[in-house]
Amino acid sequence: MANGQDFFNTMAAEGFDTFGMLGAIAGHLRPDPLTGKFGQREVEEAISMCTLPDLMKHFEGAAKILDKLKARDLSSYDFTSLEVQVNTAWLIKLDYSGLVDPSKRVLHTATGDRRPGPRPYFFLTCTAMSQTEGPEQTTRWAEEYPGLPDSAAVLDFIRHAIATPYAAMPSCLPEGLFLTLNLRPHEPALRPFLDSLPAPFKWHIETPATAELHSEIAMAGREDRFATYVAGARKAKEAGNAAFAQKDRYGAVKLYLDAMDLGKRALDEKASEESVQRERVRNLLAVCAANCAAAYLLEGEGMNAESALVSGGIAETMDKDYVKGYYRQARAHELLGDLDKAIEVMERARARPNIVEKSGIEDYLAELELRKSEGVKQ
Repeated sequence: MANGQDFFNTMAAEGFDTFGMLGAIAGHLRPDPLTGKFGQREVEEAISMCTLPDLMKHFEGAAKILDKLKARDLSSYDFTSLEVQVNTAWLIKLDYSGLVDPSKRVLHTATGDRRPGPRPYFFLTCTAMSQTEGPEQTTRWAEEYPGLPDSAAVLDFIRHAIATPYAAMPSCLPEGLFLTLNLRPHEPALRPFLDSLPAPFKWHIETPATAELHSEIAMAGREDRFATYVAGARKAKEAGNAAFAQKDRYGAVKLYLDAMDLGKRALDEKASEESVQRERVRNLLAVCAANCAAAYLLEGEGMNAESALVSGGIAETMDKDYVKGYYRQARAHELLGDLDKAIEVMERARARPNIVEKSGIEDYLAELELRKSEGVKQ
């Protein structure tokens, strides 16, 4: 019988270096700056930063192992013998994830991407939530689908979420299983199986009324998190300014990076639809990025023009009318000995119609042009 160790057992049988993969991911993990904890978001961000070829081999191997688990025939599995974990709830939801081409690369239609063969892609996820261990959530099973999954696919997904969960989670049943409203069309196909599972297991599909209520609750939560992250970003920025005033390069950089992280988290909440609020957060991110660049450019041991260039570029991306982002990039290019790129950056600043005060830009450009003509490098 399949059990919760199947994921790791199959990896071991295939000679898969589980600890090598986990170690590579752990090297990029950063906790939530507010809570100091690691959640699913932090893990996903760490994974997204792992681009080394050997790590990619890890992921390719893991994908093959997952494919084997997904292909497992569970038609004879005895689901009625499983333990029901009380005070637990699972949420199964279907999400649209956008258009992809035949190679599963995301198509950005809003920016004019017109590669051939676009297909809508969807994700089913099963998230486990414990009522006794705090608000932490864990993904038990997830699958992607080119097009909407049919009822047979949804039923197969639920069976795998129960019997072959990721990592070392046990094969078990929750006390409550909840499905989102967009899965209601599959209810007739799911009911015979779900009704056969032993008590105290119960299951429920959202109604339009409860879906609206859940949406309102979720939006309220996002608004609260948005405000909390923004407040945390401002506090970290002020602390960074204090460290910068003391010429504490490393302390300032850390605090500015924390502020930027919190600001990005606020934007990711997609809570406030008021453009003014979101633009203020983007400006806050630009200021923090430019300040971070300034910290990297402090004279003395640890000066890092390359990192300053990256931070200055982030500032420009966040707010193209924040002039300090351009100054930081130009200065970094100077230190790296590339006056042409420094001039190019400041010309971009001069071209911005909303940057009204141009005298400082003109003076800096004149200085750069003079030094270029004289063949002088910083």
